[in-house]
Amino acid sequence: MSERRAGGVSPGRWRARRGATLAVAFAALLVSRPGFGASATVTVPALVSFQIYDVNVSTTASPSSVRISFRDATMGLGESLRISVSADASTFATPGGGTAIPASALSWTTSSAVNGTGSPGTLDSGSFQAVYDSVANATSGSVDMTWTLAPPPAGVAAGDHELTVHYRFEALF
Repeated sequence: MSERRAGGVSPGRWRARRGATLAVAFAALLVSRPGFGASATVTVPALVSFQIYDVNVSTTASPSSVRISFRDATMGLGESLRISVSADASTFATPGGGTAIPASALSWTTSSAVNGTGSPGTLDSGSFQAVYDSVANATSGSVDMTWTLAPPPAGVAAGDHELTVHYRFEALF
């Protein structure tokens, strides 16, 4: 797990090896309205990986569930915190050219939300997708995410495939 005071960004990567390991690391950023000093300590997984044994079926990440959390949040009265995620590119970087795995091959489900509601979704490079919305005035909260990789397209070469993914923690009024 990677814990950092939101407001800074720590980069992450997804790495994949067909027949070996596909991994993704994460970064976090807290966004607030101008004139308001929202802050929180956030925890995101440093990395998830996929061991692909059968290219014809979906593969669940390892660890199978990761917790995204925040604590010591300070926001404006009545505000809630939204956690969302986006890929930095539309496809994974390939190990030597050839067919790339699309970022949209990654999806997630949520469970065990604390002080809010989780939302399932599919990764997108064009926009941030909501993962969790806290209740108003929450000072802490969390959600468990289970990442799944759809079967890769035909022609994907074995080796490391990487994708950078960012979480955004956003104060909402």
